[in-house]
Amino acid sequence: MEEKVFIACSAHYKKRYCLSDYIKGVNVLTYPHLEIWFGDNSPDNSYTKLIERYDIGNVLTVSSEGRAVDRVVRTMNLLREKFLTSNCQWFCSLEQDVIPPPSVFETLLSHKKKVISGLVYHGMAKHVQGGMIVERLPLAAVRQDNGTLRYFTNEEVEKHDGLASVDYVTMGCLLIHRSVLEKIHFRCKDFMTKLGVQDSVWHDFCFCDDAKALGEDIFVDFSVRCAHKLKVNVTNTGFTESIR
Repeated sequence: MEEKVFIACSAHYKKRYCLSDYIKGVNVLTYPHLEIWFGDNSPDNSYTKLIERYDIGNVLTVSSEGRAVDRVVRTMNLLREKFLTSNCQWFCSLEQDVIPPPSVFETLLSHKKKVISGLVYHGMAKHVQGGMIVERLPLAAVRQDNGTLRYFTNEEVEKHDGLASVDYVTMGCLLIHRSVLEKIHFRCKDFMTKLGVQDSVWHDFCFCDDAKALGEDIFVDFSVRCAHKLKVNVTNTGFTESIR
């Protein structure tokens, strides 16, 4: 019997520019045993109503109070609770601006790893002669002896193109087995910068730290390339860039 996957999406109206692309991506997923949940933490219910028009899954309305990191953590924990009361064996954090390949779950599940991700890139604007490019950065890293994270380079990803053990990966397309998520709540961690400004370690870093502390290994399949629909601001001009 094939195991069921619970797709969890923390949603906000600021990502409405890529909602239709996200829905299209979910609609072409080939794995048949899926349950789809959105958690909308927008200021009002207009975005919830927009999502509901697509009739693709369930939508939770979540409080929009607090900072962005607080809203996301609150949403992810509510989705976690829904997952743990479901009959699903796998929880997939599939962020609203990430579109995986159609066979993502067949591929990731075939490895039989309890915490495994597809590859998601971040994009940073870089000025070059004659204009501007968006440089892609793999969101996967290993911890060095001094405790800092070293991110994989594009060259390493291209050479590897397979399964890799990591210490950090984004929550963009992260598949987690029930036995792991039963032990971990999503959280963030506040800290003060050297300039005396409060900042936060987001839930993706905290989850990876918590999973590793429990003795769980984390993997990335570099062959599973997800599109990341980003709005990159360059000289106050916004545009959407798909990074894969």
